[in-house]
Amino acid sequence: MTDPNDSPAPEPTSSAPRPLARGARSAALLGGAVEFVLGSLIAGAADIFWLSGKSEWPLPRGVAAACVIALLAFRGFVYPFFWFRSWRWRLDERSLITSYGWLWRTEHAVPLDRIQHVDVDSSPIDRLFAVSSVTVFTAGSGHASLLIPGLLVEDAERLRDALLGRERDVQPDAS
Repeated sequence: MTDPNDSPAPEPTSSAPRPLARGARSAALLGGAVEFVLGSLIAGAADIFWLSGKSEWPLPRGVAAACVIALLAFRGFVYPFFWFRSWRWRLDERSLITSYGWLWRTEHAVPLDRIQHVDVDSSPIDRLFAVSSVTVFTAGSGHASLLIPGLLVEDAERLRDALLGRERDVQPDAS
């Protein structure tokens, strides 16, 4: 039986574009829910305590807070679905390529010989869903770093090792 959080796991060097792990969508939704709740509280408090005292405010009371809450609801509960479906990445013999964006498509290709170092990060919410982000830092380019969010922890570590040219099971020489 497979874990529902599993992403397809071919070797790190593969010409087929790979999606994010399923847990990435859940992590984005939970993060969006937290942003929604906190942002809504701030918008409501600003409306009550700050805008209510402004006699020259052109909008009826509550309209600004309702607009902010609607935007936060879209950002937290709708956007993660589009974001998750649009992300792809692949690693071939010469470069790391990412493709994302549901309205405006963006594709980045980083030559492997330009990579200086690689970080694997995970927030507390990411750790709940066993996902991590890989940040690739490059030399002398307009985009000094490239972020791949929402990878399974094991995939993120394998990608890091592949990008740095390391084998996981290699033991240092005992000299």
